[in-house]
Amino acid sequence: MEQKAGLKKNIIIALIAVCAIAVIAIVGKHFFSAPISEKYNIEGLVQIAYSDIDTVCDTPELAAEGGRVLEAMQESGKLLISFVADSAIQITKEGLGEYDHLVITNPAWINQYDDMNNLVPVGYDSLSNELQRFLADHMKVWSVDETEYPDGMSIYEYTGKGLLAFPVNVGYGASAIQAKNPLVVIIDNPTETMKYAEFLLPMTSSGNVVFTDAALLEEEIKESDIAPYIKKVESVIME
Repeated sequence: MEQKAGLKKNIIIALIAVCAIAVIAIVGKHFFSAPISEKYNIEGLVQIAYSDIDTVCDTPELAAEGGRVLEAMQESGKLLISFVADSAIQITKEGLGEYDHLVITNPAWINQYDDMNNLVPVGYDSLSNELQRFLADHMKVWSVDETEYPDGMSIYEYTGKGLLAFPVNVGYGASAIQAKNPLVVIIDNPTETMKYAEFLLPMTSSGNVVFTDAALLEEEIKESDIAPYIKKVESVIME
């Protein structure tokens, strides 16, 4: 009797294990096969629609005003960056090497849609020569201190299931992606590290700098000199 009871117990345990594996497989399959819009909750995520972003970026006084708006949003923890750099600037497959994308982002984005524990530091010298040149050339233009590795920047490999990331003009013809093995460049404090006119403000017009508080953003814009150059604050559409 004891042997039969033990055998029955083992069978039940085995069936439970099989069911658990099946559920995990189904959930995992859905996570990778379902549309991006079904995998992530972006409710409340908004972006700025401009009538004339060029004038804002090209006029120092307006760029400074735009920067003030961005500073206010960052100080409130409401500014998020997600920029798939290779969607706007060509990087060869050889240059990317083992990585499928180069993603520039900030901790607020990772904390919102992923987990900082999925990032593993990687040395700058371990990158391909092309990636080193890419970062060096662009960070000298984009960063406030105009160096190839500015303060507040760090580089990571990604170990999670898939990182939500926005190519240029997401929602305006481009679709969000789930990067499986990206090289991730983290900018800790974007408004301190990156230039307004050369990087942050253009990124607000392409859907790569977005915000999580529409009311606060609208209030900051309303009180700024860039208001006449903005059509509206609108919800992000993640195709």
